[in-house]
Amino acid sequence: MSATRGASVSLRYVSPWRMLGAILACAVTSARAGNRTLLLAMSAGAWPVGPFMFEPAMSTLRAGLEAYARPNVRFAHAILSRDQIAEKAATLRPGDALVWLGFHGLEHVPWGALIRRGVRTVYYETEPIQRCRYARLGIAEQWHYSWRNLDICRQSGPGSGMTHRYVPPGALRTPTVSHAAKSPALTFLGNSRLSLGLRGPAWKHLRLKCLRRIRARLPGRVVDVQGLWNESAFARHLLEGQHSIFVNVHKACGVSNQPLEAFRISKLLNYGALVVSERGYARDEAEYAQLVDFTDPADIPERFLRYAAMGPTERAALAEGRAGDFARRFEPVALLAGAGVYEMLDEHFARPLQPGKARNATAPAKPAAEGAAAGTSEVPALQTAEVLR
Repeated sequence: MSATRGASVSLRYVSPWRMLGAILACAVTSARAGNRTLLLAMSAGAWPVGPFMFEPAMSTLRAGLEAYARPNVRFAHAILSRDQIAEKAATLRPGDALVWLGFHGLEHVPWGALIRRGVRTVYYETEPIQRCRYARLGIAEQWHYSWRNLDICRQSGPGSGMTHRYVPPGALRTPTVSHAAKSPALTFLGNSRLSLGLRGPAWKHLRLKCLRRIRARLPGRVVDVQGLWNESAFARHLLEGQHSIFVNVHKACGVSNQPLEAFRISKLLNYGALVVSERGYARDEAEYAQLVDFTDPADIPERFLRYAAMGPTERAALAEGRAGDFARRFEPVALLAGAGVYEMLDEHFARPLQPGKARNATAPAKPAAEGAAAGTSEVPALQTAEVLR
């Protein structure tokens, strides 16, 4: 029975071959219009602690990109060995997108081949920088955990065609530290002995010297916590040891305008800790206003003693309020939306695929003979002195 009253219906014979052709044409069109892949990837490299160190950013990006739900886009994430990088990259097709996190394995990603293939390429910078190193590779976008890094790239790399976005590590669900200790310690999370000797004697052991001065004014009250290279060990040590007030100082302690250690700070705020930090880059400080106490290194002991003098209930209430503010201001979906990531992905995935033509490709600044033509990339060597996390 016709669903349309009073209308005449005429039926036309269609041969099976024509019907099959129409079905195949629809399938091809559907495949070209959909089935896009959005891949978030990183490499552990030869450093097994890498995935845990970069976990705050990895978890933030994963939460934000998983929320990007589109019928024609499949989201995937992976931690790859060196041998798996090229194999995984080969699965990306025109119209796909790759977000690569961190410097581990960066030199093994075939950036040139991906760009020519029409893959949207994004690199998430995990290290403090002195110059914008990767603009010449032709990568479409670079995402930053620090405004200082982003501003350096904008100032030093005009005309590169690269888009820069501020996407710091965000708020994630974790256990909460206890503030019940009546006489809490001031805890430093990390290796205080890491050296910046490659920059010359004047830069060597700046963090260690700062912490020694703080210890001298707080005898028996400063504790170092290091060697926690997985989430369970981290949570167990912080919770069982009742560490609740933390100090953050730069490797280049005392040097102005350093980027904030957002990976460390975000993790501590997620755990409901109180953080007293050496001052950093002004735009970075502004993002964490009312969440972290910023002061000069010489004033850190006084700021700690002010918190230590509070009763456990008052201290816990202050930390809970800051953790709640951090959760609202640094929610992963809001961070990516505010950075324009979803708009960029919508625009990229909406573009029709045209066989034989690469889209979103930015020509590398150096000749193809230097590696791009072979699908390889000459990545500037990472200087140890620039790893200031």
